[in-house]
Amino acid sequence: MITVLVNGTLMDDPEAHTEKTGEPKWTAKLKSDDSWVRITASKKQGYQLSQLTAGSPVSVCGIAKIILIKSKSGDPLPIMEMKVTKLISAETLRIPRVLRKAA
Repeated sequence: MITVLVNGTLMDDPEAHTEKTGEPKWTAKLKSDDSWVRITASKKQGYQLSQLTAGSPVSVCGIAKIILIKSKSGDPLPIMEMKVTKLISAETLRIPRVLRKAA
């Protein structure tokens, strides 16, 4: 596993899931250049992800690993899967009061 920072746009709306422990989590696909990353987020980052929609620009940091899934033809296809530890998006940023008053 490796810690990575990925910038891109959400390919679709985040989907809500429940972990075996009962904790909520959200998953989405993040498009970055010519590839995509499957991201999973829970707790604060999961809530932030749940507020975004398809096409939202976002930067995520987290633990990534390469996994193999089957392509439509049945061949193994490597993809990057990432557990989000930090998420930044224009929709989730809070503007400091000092800047709000100046605007």
